[in-house]
Amino acid sequence: MLEDEITRQIEEIENYDRESYEYQFQMESAHNIIQDRYVQIEQLKETLEQVPYNSQWSQNARNTIKSYEEDIIEQEEDRKINNLRYNDVLSKIKRLPCGNSRARS
Repeated sequence: MLEDEITRQIEEIENYDRESYEYQFQMESAHNIIQDRYVQIEQLKETLEQVPYNSQWSQNARNTIKSYEEDIIEQEEDRKINNLRYNDVLSKIKRLPCGNSRARS
């Protein structure tokens, strides 16, 4: 029946919507972590200029900076993957007969 098909498509769109919101959330989270790490790195670098190079604190700070830089790379990769998944979900919505107008919003 037509009514059953419409109900099925609406449920499918709702599922895709939930999935796309999750990917958006994950991309935003990754973006926030990246921005926080850049701020933290900058603060550590500014402080490093004021302490002896060979001190334990400066060594710990350099290790922390390296760790934060690795976090940034990892988060950028996660953001790219989630962006691809998000775009895939949008294309699935567009392919649905009643989903084309929803994917543009």
